[in-house]
Amino acid sequence: MVDYNNNHWSYLVLIVETTINTDSGLTDSVFDTIGGVESDGGKNYLKEMIADLKTGFKQQLLKMGFSDEEINQSVDNAETKKGEVYL
Repeated sequence: MVDYNNNHWSYLVLIVETTINTDSGLTDSVFDTIGGVESDGGKNYLKEMIADLKTGFKQQLLKMGFSDEEINQSVDNAETKKGEVYL
């Protein structure tokens, strides 16, 4: 709350991106984004948001026909990027 009162906070945009490859040569990239995340939400809050995005990946990749093993390997290697939006 102190950061908020002193205008030392911002909105974050979280981007999680992964590329999945199969033994048969099929490759695809999947990403998801969520914005409007308060910068003072704490590390656990950010980890929870990232975990939710990764869960969404799993559902998308299952629909595309990838196996659970391929998906888990890809999601474990997913990159997370954080951008800040200042108002």
